[in-house]
Amino acid sequence: MNRTELIARLSALDACEEALAWIKQTPGEPADLWAACQRGDWMIWLLAAVGYDERTMRHIACDCAEGVLPVYERAYPDDRRPRDAIAVARRYADGEATEEEMAAVWTAAWAATADAAWATARAAARAAARAAAAAAVWTLTADAAADAAADAADAEAKSAFDYAASDTLWDAYSDAAGAAARNAARAAAIAQHADMIRARVSWADVERAMLAQKGATE
Repeated sequence: MNRTELIARLSALDACEEALAWIKQTPGEPADLWAACQRGDWMIWLLAAVGYDERTMRHIACDCAEGVLPVYERAYPDDRRPRDAIAVARRYADGEATEEEMAAVWTAAWAATADAAWATARAAARAAARAAAAAAVWTLTADAAADAAADAADAEAKSAFDYAASDTLWDAYSDAAGAAARNAARAAAIAQHADMIRARVSWADVERAMLAQKGATE
């Protein structure tokens, strides 16, 4: 698949204009673009759009959520509910945990979300719960993987401020300088997700999935 074919295929899949514009202005062949992309959210979208391997998608959701566990555990060092949810989600993705186990840890992770007093910790716990959902229900995996990644990025963005110090820091978070810090932290998290995805999925894997889907629809 060359650049022209990639752009045509992404357009057929209804990729966003921002992603298409980035591809058109970035030099290199499709493999180079996959290696250079810093938008994990775009990459998850593409994997979902081509119906990529469900087990891998579940683990990607767990990877993204696991990256922000330290955010939650700094606030609640003795609460293992989000960590346990991700651990069981990985086991379930590998066929090693039961639906009952998954239901229990998913419920516990959502309870941790409700119990968290600080917005940063809530976002991190929510990412774990989303990852558990992605592992548990394949029909929701694509959306849940994207949601887990988004919640993880949100947790990183909020962690630019120490919520445990003072509620008044919300004002700083909301002003222009705070917004810049938040956006920078979110972008860094999304770039980290891109690296996590590449560690599991090569461009050759994506290309095979895209060509298989194209062939199945023609």
